[in-house]
Amino acid sequence: MKSFFSTKTNILDNILKYELFKNIPGNKNNKIKLQKLFNTNIKPNGLLFSGQHGIGKFAFAIDIARYLNVYTSENSQKIIGLVNQFVKPYINYIFPIPNKQSDDDGDKKNIPENILKLIKTQITKKSENPFHPISFKEKTNISIDTIRDLKKDLSITRNENGTNVVIIDYAEQMSVEAQNSLLKILEEPPESTLFIILVEDKNKIVSTILSRCWVFDFNPLSDEELFNILTNNFQIEIEKANSVIPFSKGSYVSSLDLLQLKNIDLSDLLTNFFRFAITKKYFTAFNYLTQIYENVNEKLDFVIYLLKIWLNDAEKNMLNYNQYTFSNLYETYSKMNSSQTKYNFYVVQQNLDKYISYTKANINSKILFMNLIFEISTISNR
Repeated sequence: MKSFFSTKTNILDNILKYELFKNIPGNKNNKIKLQKLFNTNIKPNGLLFSGQHGIGKFAFAIDIARYLNVYTSENSQKIIGLVNQFVKPYINYIFPIPNKQSDDDGDKKNIPENILKLIKTQITKKSENPFHPISFKEKTNISIDTIRDLKKDLSITRNENGTNVVIIDYAEQMSVEAQNSLLKILEEPPESTLFIILVEDKNKIVSTILSRCWVFDFNPLSDEELFNILTNNFQIEIEKANSVIPFSKGSYVSSLDLLQLKNIDLSDLLTNFFRFAITKKYFTAFNYLTQIYENVNEKLDFVIYLLKIWLNDAEKNMLNYNQYTFSNLYETYSKMNSSQTKYNFYVVQQNLDKYISYTKANINSKILFMNLIFEISTISNR
């Protein structure tokens, strides 16, 4: 394998002036591994970053693109600006877009003008803030046509002085056909090209692609790192940031989702759900659980996480701890624990973990809800 910096001696001299990952939060071990990689004579065909959304994988990727393209002191700032704006050939940024519509003959229509405007808006926001989560209300994917277009771009445009970095974001949304098409490019990648694939779960990528990439597993961000991103990159008020961080599982995307839940009191919804589940009023409990699900953007694993937090708070109250995530529910927990009924919060919390694995298996949400309700209803029987 060739080194990224073997072609021009002045590149390495100048690269040393750019401190890789200087302002990128989290995942210190991956920073060390990647820095060591770029200091060797090894040039992988691709890197694959795996981990939940909202933990900084894209920020790592675009900083690598900046790092590999700063090649002269005279224009380093200009190059950084071009990379930040996703200008080819320095960077090709691929992400899921709303599905194209088909006419009666099956031919693909052009993307509607309103969707194109939405795409451009998302790109602009992402270029201004690397932590901006790209999202559309419409169903999205990365189609085989997108990968074919990428292949054409790579054959036409070359980065003579640096590295053409291809970032494929939300790669779990690539169709099987698109993944197979990408595999062919990875097998014989264009010269001076590095692929960086960002995925929530590496198991959603075909094994043949994984075998051609260096895989890095990313961990959730710390509360402090989340706080800094929310307040500095999204200008979230300190009080609001602190109110959602405990629920965010180390993901600023989860934090932003929660901040969008205006006029929704999750603590009351959760309390009502537990009240009716414990008393075996299953239909009413199901309705409350459905409301919670809808108000966290239909994220099943996040629903289970919230249930565990409520139970953990209730257990803390039983053990006379004074700090709770849902601090406004102190009286609710105290009244519950002062009754003659004994609750086994710990066992139910542990049992909820198995349901998280079910969420990754595309289980029907209604079936999962009923199982969760039955699990909660046994809390006083153990």
